[in-house]
Amino acid sequence: MKDVIKSLFLLAALSCSSAWAQWGEISEILVSPATITDRSHISVSVKGLKGDPCVRVANKFAIAGNKITIDATLSTDPAAICIAMIVPLEFTQEIGSLAPGEYTVQVRINEVLSNTQAMLSVVSHGYSLKKLSLTPPTGTYFSKQKFDFGMVLEHSESVVSGEAYLFGKNTGSQSWVNVSTPLMQCLQQGLMATRGKTYRCPDFSDFLIEGTHTMVVKLRLADGTDVSDAVTWTVLGSAE
Repeated sequence: MKDVIKSLFLLAALSCSSAWAQWGEISEILVSPATITDRSHISVSVKGLKGDPCVRVANKFAIAGNKITIDATLSTDPAAICIAMIVPLEFTQEIGSLAPGEYTVQVRINEVLSNTQAMLSVVSHGYSLKKLSLTPPTGTYFSKQKFDFGMVLEHSESVVSGEAYLFGKNTGSQSWVNVSTPLMQCLQQGLMATRGKTYRCPDFSDFLIEGTHTMVVKLRLADGTDVSDAVTWTVLGSAE
């Protein structure tokens, strides 16, 4: 009984707000996938509350410039008998693909605009493919010049798998050598202030002797994107 009274009290309070729009209110707008390209299929999940478990929801959307407006029409079922009670409101609007750019997503309930909004950024498919950079860059170094090996991943998705190959005089072979396991064991992860992550393997130059060495790294990200990069270092002998 206390729960029913509490729900009725909350319903009365929400009905005094313009955001309630007589039928419900929006608390959260979620956009997927996390990284969006112009080839992605975009879905928007809308969550909130409604004041009647029998209320039906119909939704559609329109795009004007860089503003996406989702119109949710909530209506009662005249044949249903329902007690006034706060229950979850949740539905998904399929948007499809969008041109690259920045967009604002807003929701209206029965033509009343909610204060809750979401932002989404769409990049071109080609932009997302080259977002891995290896450091130090291709160049000539000398044996006494110590450096760490680093990777900069300018991508918000997590790494699900990866592989690394090294070709050079220090491998003792004229073929590519898989160094994925030792590289993973020494990598230290960091986060960038902007979107992305860094990975660093300290004192990597200690493993390189005189000669030319090429490192190739390939990563598979959670959204299915593959990123890769390669660098070639020429190490010169020197005496100090």
